[in-house]
Amino acid sequence: MSTPKLTRLFPVLLLAPCILGAQQTGTSPAIPEDEGDIVVLTPFEVRDQKDDSYGATNAVSGTRLNTNLLELPKTVDVVTSEFIKDIGAIDMQQALQYSAGITYADDTPGADDAYGGRFIIRGIQTSTSYRNGFPSSFIVDPVLLDRIEIIKGPSSTFSGPIEPGGTRNYITRKPPAKQSSSLSSRYESYDRFRAQLVNGGPLTRSKSLSYRLAAVYEDFDSHQDFANRKRHVVAGTALWKPSSKITLQSDVQFIRSKVIPSADIGYYTLTGASTRTYVHDVSHSFNSYGPNAYANTDQVSALTDFTYQLNRAWTFRVGLMYTYQDVARLLPSMGSQIVLVNPATGAADPSGVRAVSRTQIDYMPDAVSYAVNPQVYAVGQFQYWGIDHKLMFGADYYYFDTKNDIYRRTFTGVLPRVYLDKNGPSNYDFGAPSDFDIFTLRRTLARYESVSMNNILQFFKRRLTLLQSIRYTYIDNILKNIDPAVNSRQQSTDDNIVQSYGASYKIVPGLSAFVSFSQSFNPQPLYYTYDGKLIDPIEGEGWDFGFKYNIIKDKLSGTVTAYSLKQRNTASTDPDHSGYYIASGEIESKGVEFTLQAQPAKPWQLTFGYSYIDAEVVKAYQNLVQRLGRVANVPKHQVTLWNHYRISNGALKGLAGGLGVVYMSGRRTQFGWWDQPGIEAPSYTKLDLSLTYSFKVGKMPVTLRGEINNLTDKEYFSSYNFYGMPRTFAGSIEVRF
Repeated sequence: MSTPKLTRLFPVLLLAPCILGAQQTGTSPAIPEDEGDIVVLTPFEVRDQKDDSYGATNAVSGTRLNTNLLELPKTVDVVTSEFIKDIGAIDMQQALQYSAGITYADDTPGADDAYGGRFIIRGIQTSTSYRNGFPSSFIVDPVLLDRIEIIKGPSSTFSGPIEPGGTRNYITRKPPAKQSSSLSSRYESYDRFRAQLVNGGPLTRSKSLSYRLAAVYEDFDSHQDFANRKRHVVAGTALWKPSSKITLQSDVQFIRSKVIPSADIGYYTLTGASTRTYVHDVSHSFNSYGPNAYANTDQVSALTDFTYQLNRAWTFRVGLMYTYQDVARLLPSMGSQIVLVNPATGAADPSGVRAVSRTQIDYMPDAVSYAVNPQVYAVGQFQYWGIDHKLMFGADYYYFDTKNDIYRRTFTGVLPRVYLDKNGPSNYDFGAPSDFDIFTLRRTLARYESVSMNNILQFFKRRLTLLQSIRYTYIDNILKNIDPAVNSRQQSTDDNIVQSYGASYKIVPGLSAFVSFSQSFNPQPLYYTYDGKLIDPIEGEGWDFGFKYNIIKDKLSGTVTAYSLKQRNTASTDPDHSGYYIASGEIESKGVEFTLQAQPAKPWQLTFGYSYIDAEVVKAYQNLVQRLGRVANVPKHQVTLWNHYRISNGALKGLAGGLGVVYMSGRRTQFGWWDQPGIEAPSYTKLDLSLTYSFKVGKMPVTLRGEINNLTDKEYFSSYNFYGMPRTFAGSIEVRF
């Protein structure tokens, strides 16, 4: 179909709010004061007045506007900076492990150093995440974060490109109000070291211009042979507020990771044609990838936001995000089936020793991608006839360009073997990548343009909240393979309208009921079929209904939510053609979530979560019936608890302790095979323990921290068939000055 370029509508979107604003009476948003970071809140920003609590009262990710969570007819969970600090998180897997309904979902060696961690939310895998409202699936280091807002379910209100399960919006820290610095170092089992330096403060007497700089270095060895990760992070934020109506904020992040990946996976034996059984006596130090594999990544991202308050009614936001990534990988495709072979010849031998086989090696010398995403939003705030009304118009454009050359070496005949018990001559030689065959020389160009309108209306002194939003998106994808033997070009265009509706009602102060319906639409420009066609966009919809509570002066808050979701057209690996994809069919997910953040006493805080998830693949691609049934890596039951107590007076003042509990029921580990008991991830309970002591040396605050993660040394699968870390001990020191 012929669709006009939406960039022509940008001026109309800016003009329409101004016309409407002349006919209404505006109200100025309240701006809370805080003694920490410099507060320059606009309707597009959020900041809780209590920044030392696990419970949050407001969020921006439900609507793109600062909205009270009790009034929001959507489920948005918030992981606060205080919580991230108390659990000692140094990556997103740790930061989100206590969030109800979320499981870690990285299933590719080195993926965490390109995507910043993939997660399953409410039984549906999500590869989309955001940073300050801009799409970005890059690595996020906790040193950059103020909070994580988790949107549950589809949400066209927040953004069009989003999976039906939900997404994460990472809110970065602003510069501090006073000049300050901190230096910390962390030492952990298996020679894992991390150091970070943070400095920031105002640059002018008026504090109108301020900055924050952070640098991180990590050198992580592993319990696995050969595996190592070295990472450098440099980031900076600048904030300029020349007047009460103008705010300009920019932040830049550079990350370099050099990884020799680990492969602590479940290895299995095969009986008959399809009966698989995991073998649990393989040493967790065994790394079938060997010393020559690598997955290296450079990432640069820059974001600038300009906000202008035109009058008491209308505020405008213009933003731009640029991202650049360069990935180089040399990774073997290792089988996880245990075979018995003759170590002298490598041939199959029923009386031989245990080994796994290498089938191919992929070489990606220089996969470069960059993206540009400008956004324009205008929000009006009005009061008329006893109604509080927020109206937002928005438009954004996304340009994503990639170059991805892959060369492959495929083995036939007697395959190279790697021996599990080190009783044979393991073959870790990959050969010269220059001798590999061309697999694909792929170029991808993805563009989408969208316009949106959101309405939030509140009646009866804000007891009743109604939410309505609509977003129109036009996408244009081009895929080329410049391999002379193929020389193909595919172009696909599509457009879509997604909508959201919701209602929330305050039954009594501190208790509200809500219901919402939302749709989702997410292009998949990087996934294509064996015959060269792009996979259709993900589509889905979902219902949420439940209760929210915030009682006893913010000391007890949380949600009780039931939901029903559907997702169609998810790209999954093609079982017959390595490196290609198929649309997996349809997933249905239904469940219940319960969350609680409590502060029974000032020094005592805890968070609790429970989720029940019934997620199934109900339609499979063509005849791949083995993929039907339970969605892989999704527990039916999940329980999380974090309990933290800080002594604030007496001889032990400054001493604090925390105990974390994570329980997951049994899960399917492989989506491409029949769901069998022999390859199920058994249920597990993991315990984490921490102890901190804060004191002063002169005027300098010092914090010592000790941790035992996986206290009982439980063997468990953390993601699909990947094992979690064994018991580790960690110690750190932080000095602020």
